[in-house]
Amino acid sequence: MKSSLGCRAIPRQRDGKFVIDAYLPETQLQAARDGRTARRVSLRIIENATEIGRERQKEVGEGNRFAARGQIPRGLGRKE
Repeated sequence: MKSSLGCRAIPRQRDGKFVIDAYLPETQLQAARDGRTARRVSLRIIENATEIGRERQKEVGEGNRFAARGQIPRGLGRKE
């Protein structure tokens, strides 16, 4: 699995150092901590995006939310 720097990673300077956001799976995160460059690069975990995504999926309802009201959806989406 590859790491991801998002659409276009933009390094920012903070406290005399350069900062970049990256999304890493646990295996690559551990490899980065154990690697030779670990002395020059510091890693800080901001959030577990996978776990947050799983929690947010629980908020998504099931079925057709418009069926009970008998209304046709409006907007740019596909009409059925």
